[in-house]
Amino acid sequence: YDKYLERLLDRSENRTDITFDEFRLFYQFLNSLDDFSIAMRMYTLANHPISK
Repeated sequence: YDKYLERLLDRSENRTDITFDEFRLFYQFLNSLDDFSIAMRMYTLANHPISK
């Protein structure tokens, strides 16, 4: 597995790193998606409109 990763990294020309802030923002986005998914599931199961 390590040899495979080394070859992959050696062959890739455009190695771009991400900053911690970029990682944090992406992680927050994923958490928001999970919250949205839960809310939509609850809405679907309730079979009622969210607002009147």
